[in-house]
Amino acid sequence: MRIRSTIFFIIFIFIIGFIYSQTLELELLKRKENRINSYYNLAKVAKDKNDKIKIMEDILNEYDKEGYSKKDKKLIDIAEKFVMEGVFDKEFEGNRLINDFPEVRLQAVKLLAKIGGDNQRDMLMNIFISDDNLVVKAEACEAFIQFGETANGDVVRTIIYVYRKYLPRYPKLIFAMINALREFVTPDSPSYDAAIYLLSEIQMGSFNNTIRQKAGEAIDYLINKGDIQDKEKKDKETKNNP
Repeated sequence: MRIRSTIFFIIFIFIIGFIYSQTLELELLKRKENRINSYYNLAKVAKDKNDKIKIMEDILNEYDKEGYSKKDKKLIDIAEKFVMEGVFDKEFEGNRLINDFPEVRLQAVKLLAKIGGDNQRDMLMNIFISDDNLVVKAEACEAFIQFGETANGDVVRTIIYVYRKYLPRYPKLIFAMINALREFVTPDSPSYDAAIYLLSEIQMGSFNNTIRQKAGEAIDYLINKGDIQDKEKKDKETKNNP
């Protein structure tokens, strides 16, 4: 009887613990949902730049803690709404654009980068092309590191397009281009040769010595990636065919 009572007690404790953990998980999910709904409702009516920045910063600061992800569609809606304002979604009073807030778009770009996903990458490519603010452009370019290249090499083509169209002299944007190409392009990328070519063009361009040096280092890094990959491939073939 004592053994049976002990077994029943253990089972009872296990069931209570399971129910408690399930209840706690549901409470956390409900809390997260309520927070997201609150941000979503605030974002729909916010007009002031500082209010929008606060919404973005609060979401970014608690993103990991609250377990936000690309499954949270309302967060994507908020980020896309703010990142398009002043670029694709323009509001005017008279002839004056009243919703052009680069500081807000900058935070929205950061949120889209954390969320990830192909659709968010496409959105950032459009922002990278169309946003005239160079700080936002640079942030969008850096974000490509999180997303990586597409199967068709669209990201590198977008970087090349912006470089050709704007011939930018803003150092932060050039550094962002160099860093992005260095980090997400691989020898297997369909855009590998195009990336090397653009970096070579920057290296030989009329930029300061630091920029040209960084471009050269990125070229060496990408070539070294290729050499390492070739060696690993040969070693694997040798191992499989002794």
